[in-house]
Amino acid sequence: MRYPKQLGRIGRTKRGSIMLTNPRGESFNVHETVAYIWDNATGSKTIQEISDALIAALEVAEDQQEAERENVILALRSLERRNLIEYRQKR
Repeated sequence: MRYPKQLGRIGRTKRGSIMLTNPRGESFNVHETVAYIWDNATGSKTIQEISDALIAALEVAEDQQEAERENVILALRSLERRNLIEYRQKR
């Protein structure tokens, strides 16, 4: 199984926007939902567990849950491309 692990740090701009900064010092403004996903990428939760937590937090309707799971995967891919998460393998 793959376990996303956050890299870098989270902060806010002077205007209150959420910003993630990777270990290279590159910063990216992100939506609250992406920040939630990043924050839950602790290295001990699976993608499924992160998706389940987000769906519960947002109270996503049952008929929209699969689409939300896909959005989580897309967000994780984007975070990985920006060096804001890495994947760990656990058994």
